[in-house]
Parts: sequence; C-alpha cells; structure tokens
Amino acid sequence: MLRFYRTTEWQLLWPFYMEALFGTILYIFVPFMVLYFNSIGMGASEIGILMSVWPLSALLFEVPTGAIADLWGRKLSVILGYFCEGILAVLLFFFTHHAAVFVLFFFIGVARTLTSGAKEAWVVDLLRARGHDDLRSNYFSKYYSLFNLAFVISGVIGALCVDFAGLQVIWLVTGISYFMSAGLLMFGREDFIAQRETFSGAIKGIWRQTRRTALYALNERSVTYVYVISFTVAMAGIFRSMISWTPFLQGFGFPDEGFGYLWSAMNITGVAAPLLARRLLNRVEDRIALIWISVLTLAYGVLVLLTGSLFMLIGLIIVSAFIFDFRMPINRVFFHRFIPTHIRSTSGSFEQMLNASARMISFPLVGILIDGVGPKYTVFISTLFMIPVIVLYSRVRDVHNEKSP
Repeated sequence: MLRFYRTTEWQLLWPFYMEALFGTILYIFVPFMVLYFNSIGMGASEIGILMSVWPLSALLFEVPTGAIADLWGRKLSVILGYFCEGILAVLLFFFTHHAAVFVLFFFIGVARTLTSGAKEAWVVDLLRARGHDDLRSNYFSKYYSLFNLAFVISGVIGALCVDFAGLQVIWLVTGISYFMSAGLLMFGREDFIAQRETFSGAIKGIWRQTRRTALYALNERSVTYVYVISFTVAMAGIFRSMISWTPFLQGFGFPDEGFGYLWSAMNITGVAAPLLARRLLNRVEDRIALIWISVLTLAYGVLVLLTGSLFMLIGLIIVSAFIFDFRMPINRVFFHRFIPTHIRSTSGSFEQMLNASARMISFPLVGILIDGVGPKYTVFISTLFMIPVIVLYSRVRDVHNEKSP
C-alpha cells in the first residue's frame, strides 16, 4: 500500500481519489429524497415534475456555464460548481414551500453544469498531458470504487441523522458534502491554457465547438450510436431509480430509516464492482462486455415481475446497484475511446445535455406510471430499454479517436 503512495498515479490523482471518498461520505439525500418530498406533501407525479426541473436547467445552461471552463479552466469551474451546490442544498434545509423547492432545484441543475463534463475531461486530459493515458482505466475503476465505499458509510450516517433529527436534515448534511468536494479538489493539478479573453467570445466558441461535436457525431455513425446509447441508458436509469424503488419498498412495509441502511448495502457491492470491471477489461473488449451487461439487465427485468416478498425485492435492488456500478467504468472507457482530445470537454458536456434531455422527459413519465401501473411495472419497463441498446452496441465499430471533426 505504501508503494502506491509513491506512484505517479497517486501523485497526479490523489485529490480526485480523496474527493471520491471524503467528498461523498456525507452525500446522504439520495435514499431519503422521495420520502422527504412525500413528507412535505408531494405525490409521485409532482415529484416527477420537480425532478425534471433539474435536468431542464442543465439543458439550458450547459453551454453558457461551459464558458467558465473555457476561460478560466476546468478546475475553477468544478470547484465553483460544488460550492454553489453546497449553498443551494443548505437553502433547501430552510425552505419547504413547494415553489421555493422548485426554484432551488432549478439552480442546483445550473450549478451542476459547472462540474458535468469538465471534471471528467480535467482528469482525462491531465493524464494525457503528463503522458499517462494508460492510467485512464485505473482511474475510472478506482474512482467509482472509492465513490461507492463512501456511499456505504453515507447510508449509515444518513439513517442515523434522519433517526436523530428528521428527514429535513439530509439537505444540511449534503451541503457540507459539496463543500468538502470543493475543498479537496483545490489541490488537483491542471494543465490549462486560456483559449479566449471574453465571456461572449467563450460562449460563441463553445457553441461552435458544440456544433463541431454534433457534426462529428453525425459524420461518424458509430459515434452517433454511442450518444444514442448514452441517451437511452439515461432514460432507463430514471425508470429504475429511487423514485420507483421507494414506493415499491413502501408497498412491502419497509421502514423510513431502513432506506439509509439499504443504500449502504447497495453500495457495498459497488466497492468491488468497478475493480472487477477493470479485470474484465483486461480480458474482454469493452463493447462486448457492455452487450452482455445489457443482456443480463433484460433477464433481471423478468425477476422484477416475479417479485413477491420484501427479501426478494431487496436482493433485486442490490443486484441492480451492482450492475450499474459494474457497467460505469467500462462505459466511460468505451465512451472516451471515440472522442478526440480537442473536443473532449465539449463532448462530455454534449453527452450531459443529451442525458439531461432524457431525464427531463423520463421523470414526469415515471411519476405518471407509478400513479398508473405501479412501481413494479415501472421498474420492469426500464429493463426493456436494453433491447435497442443491445442492437446499437452490435453496430458500433471503432473510429480513429484523434480524427478532426
């Protein structure tokens, strides 16, 4: 272990690894979010609309906030984003009126655009600038492993906080988590050269870069498929998120404080999953691995329909978490294999814009489906998205990722 601290990987990436662990350890709102919104009088449909506000703001502001990274660097953009999210999370602790919650969620989405795309591109291009592209898969696997280890602890902390201080405290504690992320990433290295001198110039440049990215995707059929896969998987993820799992569990009499402990159990598997995924990548092509993960998800959907007990449901939720965490690092390696360096940050933001569109569409639909057909069938529908995903993966072919668009 001591030998690892002397490696180039540790010297370059330790702030990002520490942020994944300690910047996430107090990020407790996710397992209790639906319960909290229920407690202030929101139903499933209203929660679905509320959750769509977040990606709507992300869709509107992804390009304007990208100008900050273009002018002053990805490091400043990411740190500023986390700091703003921290302030907004603390405000959610104090404001419970539905209109206020909608407004705050909108601005959280705006703040999130400062980190989306920029953080991942910051690391990938740092490694490339230092001549260590070979560490990319190591980074993604270890980052997500540490991220999930932190969530194991955060679930227990969340359960204790909610039991002691009530559901509303989740926002105050999560706000502290954002501030910790901002503080830790201040130590991260960045090789940055400003490309433009004015904000308007940066906005115009990013629009041009976004257009180039879109044209590149249209001209490279396989890249188009990669973006469509990302969009489809993002939609499926919302159908199978806590907005569906929460009422599903409540139907079996699951207690409120139990959601924190379940969250910890879900993320225990997530500690090992990314590391196992890295081992798989040493033996199997990333595209083939992703196809088999999608097939497994389809089979998992059949089991969801057969769920008849709380014990079985908890097991399926943990399996779902494992599949997600196993897929994530493989998917990121797969995605960046198709993206040229000079449009990498814009490509990440472009992907986030597509995914924001997917979430904006999906959340209201999920709320309506939960009220209509129930959470079980809503979760099952999420697995059917894997059918077009498998078809698209089978059609993807390698492109030269340094080709200029």
